[in-house]
Amino acid sequence: MRTNREIGWEEVGPSQEGERFIFSQEQVDQLVDINERFKELEAEFPIGGWNSGFGSEREQFLDDLYYPLVSEVLHFAWGSGLMIEFDWPSWEEGQQWLDSDNPCKWDEMDVEMARKMVSALIRSDRGSYSASLGLLRSGNFLAVFDHLTGMIARGER
Repeated sequence: MRTNREIGWEEVGPSQEGERFIFSQEQVDQLVDINERFKELEAEFPIGGWNSGFGSEREQFLDDLYYPLVSEVLHFAWGSGLMIEFDWPSWEEGQQWLDSDNPCKWDEMDVEMARKMVSALIRSDRGSYSASLGLLRSGNFLAVFDHLTGMIARGER
């Protein structure tokens, strides 16, 4: 398992809705690296599929294991301009995407929609950062983050 990397750019904070963002190659590489480490960790220690209660030994183990990477992705998202400032609690389209049973729903998102979804998922989970699995448990964050990473790595903005 790879370790977390230092983020080596000035923090710019979330961008505004509709604002085009630009990543340096270092930032793109960092995003891809974080995503790959999520995939590796999820393959070795899957989050989904367990129904044990809060505070169970397995849940605590997974939370401790994922915490450094979740912290890194949150720092990256906030500091790189990846997140978008918008009225996410009123964003009905985002909830419709989450509620959709379409298995290809993430593939149908463009970059701005995926950035909004990442922003909304992070913000909606803000109260449970002490438990890193809160953001990851449903699988929505990792799915949209993987899709967004792929689009950015291909140069889509």
